[in-house]
Amino acid sequence: QSGPKYKSNDGGRTWTVCLNEYSNSPKTYSSLAIDPRDSNRVLVASNGRGILESQDGCKSWQASNADLGNLYASNVVIDPRNPDRVYAGTDGGAYVSFDGAKTWNQINDGLTDSQVVYSIAVDKDGNVYASTPYGIYQLDSR
Repeated sequence: QSGPKYKSNDGGRTWTVCLNEYSNSPKTYSSLAIDPRDSNRVLVASNGRGILESQDGCKSWQASNADLGNLYASNVVIDPRNPDRVYAGTDGGAYVSFDGAKTWNQINDGLTDSQVVYSIAVDKDGNVYASTPYGIYQLDSR
């Protein structure tokens, strides 16, 4: 998970560093999400720095953690049907943003056994699933 991450602008023929552990990016990162409306906008889940956002195709990074209660983020995913809706899984539970990851709201009701969320997935119909140490949960309302 640690070490540099790369991007390609030519279908994989050449690669350049997108995230480098020696730059201003996080030391460890778990997942990334690319905004389907703007490929220069990238969100990264980091372990210890929360959700980081680049709006310039990985050249610079800013924290996007307003109201995110835990900075140990394992997963970030953009809802393909509504890209302003973003989900994050953290060591402190699940979060949703309705404004493109500017602010976060905790959505842990029903995650009774564990607040740790390893991963969140959103299917093509907008159904949201969370993976925890105690099983897979589906979000009842969005």
